[in-house]
Amino acid sequence: MTTTPPVPPYPAPYSMCSREECQERQRSGEISIFESKWQPSNNNTSNNNKPKSSLSRALAGGPPQKQKPSSRRVVDPHFAMTKYRRSAAGMDSRVENARSLEALECCLSQLEYILCFQQQPPTDSSETPSLLLFPKQTLTGTVSFVEDRIRAIQVDMIVSQRADARLQYRIVKCHILILYLLGNAKKKYEPKFGRQALSAALTNYWDDKEQQHETALDDDILCLMTLQQLCQYILQQHSYDTPAAGDNHHSDALPSILDYYRRNTQQQQQRKLADFPHFQWALHLVELAVMGRPQSLLRQLVECDVKLGRPSFAILCRSCLAPVVNTLRWQALEQYNISYMKGEKVEYQELARLLYFGDPEEAGHFAHVVAGLKRHDDGDKIVFKVGPMTKQQTQPNIDDDEARQDAFVFGAFFSEQNWRTHQPQASRTAWDDDSTPLQPSESTDSVKQHGSASVDQEGIVVPPSLLLYHVLRGHDDKM
Repeated sequence: MTTTPPVPPYPAPYSMCSREECQERQRSGEISIFESKWQPSNNNTSNNNKPKSSLSRALAGGPPQKQKPSSRRVVDPHFAMTKYRRSAAGMDSRVENARSLEALECCLSQLEYILCFQQQPPTDSSETPSLLLFPKQTLTGTVSFVEDRIRAIQVDMIVSQRADARLQYRIVKCHILILYLLGNAKKKYEPKFGRQALSAALTNYWDDKEQQHETALDDDILCLMTLQQLCQYILQQHSYDTPAAGDNHHSDALPSILDYYRRNTQQQQQRKLADFPHFQWALHLVELAVMGRPQSLLRQLVECDVKLGRPSFAILCRSCLAPVVNTLRWQALEQYNISYMKGEKVEYQELARLLYFGDPEEAGHFAHVVAGLKRHDDGDKIVFKVGPMTKQQTQPNIDDDEARQDAFVFGAFFSEQNWRTHQPQASRTAWDDDSTPLQPSESTDSVKQHGSASVDQEGIVVPPSLLLYHVLRGHDDKM
């Protein structure tokens, strides 16, 4: 089983950005570190190698260079990518200079690689992609570059009328992953713009009415769109403190979900709802939310690796609903506080199982500190039905903090030791073999599989780079 993703192909010069734009940006100093050349060292003046760009030097195994100010960088024509421009900044000229689909795909492949590997420090493992020697950036800095260049890709597809459903699907996955990683880091990242970019990518997927999409891709997109709308529905539902009589909290989300179904399944006469199993599963989650069954909804998300049969897609699905995981736990806890006997004591371990926490202490903290339920004097137990939950500490956004739901989202691929201490942890993956069942208990070295998590200069935890890359380009997604 291979443990390293393929390194993106070495781009031809000016294939991802025109010569004219490269020259103009060199004059203005608008050059990202990801697009700049390495300065030749004193002991290596050979001209027989490829241009010493950030990427090419890394692939050749050279040492990393100190980051230079943008005004002193030299653009590398192999790795320069067209920068996003608004219409007032020269959009008209983009029609004739729009890149080919092959160039756009090459550009997106580079961006996926940069997004996943730019924050991970180099390791001693020979199986780790050599691109890890590329100078590391903060996650927010990397995302800023990636999102700008993705917008430029979408502009080129729009102005040239070259639609590609598979390319748009990959862009959707990038936006979902970015929103999950930085959605709670509101002091460093504006999630509103990320949600707008994701919404635009989902809409652009359906723009080409003449293109015959693959049913499997349509199924994935409908599923992800439904989960995004379901997330908004749950957030709006939970924002009501004292709803009026007869108010069912329905937002625009649920009508939108039905509209997706009518437009993209019913109108396709040759396809039936049975052809969209992932979309059906997402609609079942909507049903559970409307019926007020948060515990069942959480269980569906936890078990979707097996139900969907695709671990990386299951991570994407949980990422879509990560903003409301604690909201669902809150709702479930309210129901348990009604159903348990008065004064009944429940151990942290059992509470963790009921609320799908990986750590019993986290479950106890959520019930006692966040929800305000009484803790038993003996400790490690919560006493139910002795008082109401303290809504004033958690409403309306109990997920509004910088703590992500990594244990819940990454499921069997999350390792407390890997995330907290950045040390090897025994685990196993099924990324590279679709027919291999997921069995996390088998013993192999996860550093060889995924590496370990890291913390960037801004204090943001970055999950293992190989794990992120497999979420975007895993073999179980048939990419």
